[in-house]
Amino acid sequence: MILKMLLCFRIICVMANKTTNMTNLDIHLDLLSKLNTYLLLTREEPVDEYPVNTTHNRKIWDRYYLCLQKQYEAIGEKEVLVPEAISILEGENVHMECRVCLFPGDDIGTAEWYWYTMLVPMDEWTVKDHKGRLSIYGVRLEEAGLYECRIGSTRSRPYFLHVAPDSEPVSEVKPYTAKKGPYPALPKVTASVFNVFTNWNPWTDCTRCDHVGRKYRFGACTVSLREPGNMMTTALEETPDLEILQLFAQGLPCWSPLLPRIVRHNRDVRNRSNEMMLAFCKVPCADDIFEVRTVLGKLLERVNNSAGLFSTLQGPPPLPPLPGRLTVYAQIGNPLSLSCPGHNLCDLPYRWGIGRKAKIAPWIAESKSLGRVTVNAKQQLVFNSIQPDDEKLYSCWQGESLAGVVRLLVFDERKVPVNHHLIIFGTLLILGTFLYVFVRIYMNRKRAASVYY
Repeated sequence: MILKMLLCFRIICVMANKTTNMTNLDIHLDLLSKLNTYLLLTREEPVDEYPVNTTHNRKIWDRYYLCLQKQYEAIGEKEVLVPEAISILEGENVHMECRVCLFPGDDIGTAEWYWYTMLVPMDEWTVKDHKGRLSIYGVRLEEAGLYECRIGSTRSRPYFLHVAPDSEPVSEVKPYTAKKGPYPALPKVTASVFNVFTNWNPWTDCTRCDHVGRKYRFGACTVSLREPGNMMTTALEETPDLEILQLFAQGLPCWSPLLPRIVRHNRDVRNRSNEMMLAFCKVPCADDIFEVRTVLGKLLERVNNSAGLFSTLQGPPPLPPLPGRLTVYAQIGNPLSLSCPGHNLCDLPYRWGIGRKAKIAPWIAESKSLGRVTVNAKQQLVFNSIQPDDEKLYSCWQGESLAGVVRLLVFDERKVPVNHHLIIFGTLLILGTFLYVFVRIYMNRKRAASVYY
């Protein structure tokens, strides 16, 4: 630093000798300008919020500042962290990112998830990964509600999870690129106040790799307010219940209990169903490679986990979840829908099979059964009318891994007609006969005892 100051002083002296024809004021201004230019070119980078002046470290801090900016924008004018509404089908998977603005150096692994005010317990179907993301596989109706990620005293923007039960209608649609429909419903403006549209979730993984498979994505019927205006202001003044839609700017599911009754009972909202889009896919099989490298990047070991090979440095691989098991009784002639009772903790759609080998292609099952057996948009095996030949062991698969088995047992009540009145009369007759015999024996013994004495 001292050498730089001496060098600066020398430069100033040289410049002063070259400016003898200038006025004193011009000399000072010119010297200050050239000195500032020199100092800007030669100054060291300040070590302020960047402890290590590297490109990687700057990117970490830039992401942190960008996260803070997005969180500030999400607060809005009301200065409230408004939840983001998510809608999924019962039995599907949901993934929620921990969007806490992590200060560089903090550990995201300390993130904790809360359901309302209760800590979310982790089990085999509720998993938190190393990035703090919460994954719930096979979501149940009772798991709907408000979820929030916390790291210490810092909280993220919460999620409001709506789980659509089987009672909510779901229509199967195809992409617009398909030659034949049905196609997704178009957005609609209702009552000049709010919009009704389909909010699409991400695609699932493809059912197979290196072969043509299927993928799905769920589209939830969603309601949101239109852009602000005079008509919107008047409508909000006349209907204060619509203020909930101001908070959820991205909209709420059409069947959400948070929606006002006036919105849920609207004809356009009531008649619009959720949608499940089906598309064909073909993706290459990707190998799960584990590598061991030195600090300098030299490769020491490389194994293919997809082929069942593991390194000793990985430790024992995690045990897969046990396949779910279920026994279902059905009456001949009645309709029935079978849902897979298990899950392999992945986003692969289900494939149904008979026993442990034969996979049922949905279009083949539908054609051979003349439409009696189908696989619906909810990935359920549907029987329009149960027949005696349907009594089998059915299996559901995710990829090449078994997820669950369902044993279907059928019965026919018509083979054994039951007359309940006749059964009651016969039971009373038998009891009456035993009672009569007991009384006669008791009276005969009493009479014999009196004659003896």
